[in-house]
Order: sequence, then C-alpha cells, then structure tokens
Amino acid sequence: MGPTRRRVLELGGAVLATVPLAGCPGDETGTDLAEEAPPSDGGTASTTARTGTPPDSTTATGTSAGGRPATDTAGATEWLPAPSAVEFVPEAGYAFRAVAPAQLVELSDALGDGATDRLTREVPNPGIETLADATLLLQFARSAVAYEADFDRATVESEFEELGFSAVDTYQGFTLVAAGETRVGAVSDEAVVTVGRFSSEETTDKRPATEAVVDAKTGNGERYTDAIPDCGTLIDALGAAHVVQGRTHEAGATFEGAVGEGVSTHVGPEDSRVRASVVFAGAADESAVAEWASGAETFDGREPATRVDGRVVTAEAAVPSGDLGGFPSEFPGPPIATDTPSVPQVEFGFEYAPGETGQGTLTIIHEGGDAVAADQLFVRGSGFADVESVDQTAAGPWKGTASGDDSVVAGDFVTVGVASDYQVRVVWEADDAQALAILGGDQGPDA
Repeated sequence: MGPTRRRVLELGGAVLATVPLAGCPGDETGTDLAEEAPPSDGGTASTTARTGTPPDSTTATGTSAGGRPATDTAGATEWLPAPSAVEFVPEAGYAFRAVAPAQLVELSDALGDGATDRLTREVPNPGIETLADATLLLQFARSAVAYEADFDRATVESEFEELGFSAVDTYQGFTLVAAGETRVGAVSDEAVVTVGRFSSEETTDKRPATEAVVDAKTGNGERYTDAIPDCGTLIDALGAAHVVQGRTHEAGATFEGAVGEGVSTHVGPEDSRVRASVVFAGAADESAVAEWASGAETFDGREPATRVDGRVVTAEAAVPSGDLGGFPSEFPGPPIATDTPSVPQVEFGFEYAPGETGQGTLTIIHEGGDAVAADQLFVRGSGFADVESVDQTAAGPWKGTASGDDSVVAGDFVTVGVASDYQVRVVWEADDAQALAILGGDQGPDA
C-alpha cells in the first residue's frame, strides 16, 4: 500500500494561517463598514494634497447570505462584542480584520498575480470548501473567527461532528458546538463562529466569549462600538472596503495622543483606494501621520494625500489594482511593543506510509510559503508511536531538517512515528508564547 496524502483537518487556526490578521468596528446606530459618514465629533475638514486624487468608492453587486448587498465588508461590525467580553492584549488593543472573500475573487482579474490565491485554496472549515465561498470573513479578539456563507445548516453541524465537536446547546437561534471547553463554535442558518485555539496550554472556557459574539450579532449584547465610540469613528473614516482592519488602544501607544488606527483597501477595476486613518484623543496631528505615510509600504510606493476631519487624520492613495499582489496589513504609526507577531503563511503537506502492527511513518513537508524559525515550530497531537528510523516519536519541537539558516523552508521535512489513528498538527508559537497558530494538521486512516 503506497503513501496516502491528506490535507489540513483542523479548524480555526487554519483560517488564521490563511488570511493574516490585524485590528476595530462600527456601531449599532447605523455606523457600518458599508457607510462613509464623517467622524461624529464634528470639526472642519482640511486636506493636504500630496499627490493626485484617490478614486471614489465603487459599489459591487450581489447579495450576501444575510440578505444585505454583498458590498465590501458590510455587517462586520455586528459581530464584534465589547472588549470586556473577549480576550486581547490591553496595551496593543482589540484588533480585527474583515475581508470580503467572494467579492475579491470576483475582482481577481483586476488584481496582481497571486492576490487572491489564499482565498481559493481548500480549507477545512465547515460549510465552505474555500474561503472564496464566504461573503464575509472576520478575525478578531486573538482566537475568534466568524464567516457568512450560503450553506446547509445540518450539513455544517455534521461537519463539525466529523472534526470532533459535539452539539451542546442552542443559544439565540445558534447551535453551540464544542470540543472541550477551549474550542467552542456556533452555527446559524448562514454563519459560523469559532472561538479557541488548538493548544495544550489553553485552559480558558470559550463558551462565554462565543455567546458574547452571538449576542453582539443578534443585537442582544453590547458591541465594540457601543463600548468604545472611538472605534466607530475609526470605521467611519476607513470607509467601505473589501479589506478592513483596525484597533483601538491606550492613548499614545502609537502616535502621541492616538487612540486607534487602521487601514482599508477598496478594489476598483483599474485603481484601488488604499486608506489609513488615525483617531486622536484630542487635536489631530496631521504632520506625524503624513511623515509615517510618506514612507509606508501600505501605499505601495505611491505618495498619499492626507486630510484632517475633527480628531481623525486620514492618508489615502490610488494604487493601480494590477499592482496589488496582496493587501496592506501594517498598522499606521510606530509598532506597539506588545503587538502580536504575524502568523507565518505556510503550506504543509502530509504523507502517511503504513507499516506493520498498525503503525507507520508520517512525513510532514514544508511545501511553500514563509520560512519559519525551527525553534518556533512544534509537532503536537496524539497517536505518536515508537517507530524506527524516524526523526521523532513523540510530540515536541520540530526535529526535522531546517536548511534555511536555522529556519524551516520549502523542501524541509520531518518524519514522525505514528499509530494509524494519529491526530497530528504543526504548531507555530512566538518566542514569548503569547501567540500561536495551527499551520497544518492531519489524521490517520483509523482516527
């Protein structure tokens, strides 16, 4: 019997590893990512034209699973509960990233090569085969993911069961599913929520946070922008977009006096509007934001125009859509010392070769993507076996090849002794152990 080849069978971390995460939302009183109202604190807007005029927002057609026009990331703010209900690093702020995958793939011909590749790869998430099946994908509060799509609810619930989750309750019209206390999900007729990481060190019960997300979505709980009005101000400034990220934080964590910032990209058939906005607690510091913007990679080498509206400074530029091979994920301003490091973007392949007495060899191969420091890579899970001539026979640090100057790069691999019912995952963990993600996983034929 030859080697069998499998793909990722993990949930949540796989999404986080597919679309990079980074920061904040609208409010219940009409502030929404699809609207472009001016900041609510008033003031006279001023503009410093640094070069050209960015394009106006374009409007895409179609309808989301929830009946809203499938324009940009409309509705994302409805999912975000108040900071008190979720986990985040207080110094770095409560961050979120919202993406309109289906729309971006429709616009892929206008974008640069590879811009939407990660959206069309197969993912293990119940209800969708690729991220492009989702009209909205939202990542927030360290380990929470929500996505909207057109799917059969009963099928999604069955797919959760196949991943080791069990239905435990109903809540606000959602079915709650759980795999222990540290991985909890919720399923409705048109959306899925997951909260939690695949980590042996995780001990926090995720059900309260999951219920808080559902409460926010259904209008039965306080939302982020109810609790932090500056977040709504930021979202208004960032405007309608296909990719939006932002955060609020302690005053002065980035620019002096700044309380929040974010970036957004609205893709057009020829030019795309790239925007970065910063909210200040008091007087807006346009010169500081303009200085940052003039050299920021966010604008892909274009010189942005800056403007002031009340307490908000916005830098904006038109970037030819064909030049975009990805979407900005850099927050405006100096980095916060406690910022969560970026999750490596890696494709891992798994090849299982059965042996005698129900044991075999699992070869895990880095097939492409970022280099990963070998000391930040771990093989974890269950079903390890004492098999001869393999690199490792137990969970622990990566013991395979690392040919990229102590980094694991494309072509590197590790061989692992496993039983036929193994469930193994490849885990990246930052040096400070404050950030981790599942980069890939596999299970045996008898699991």
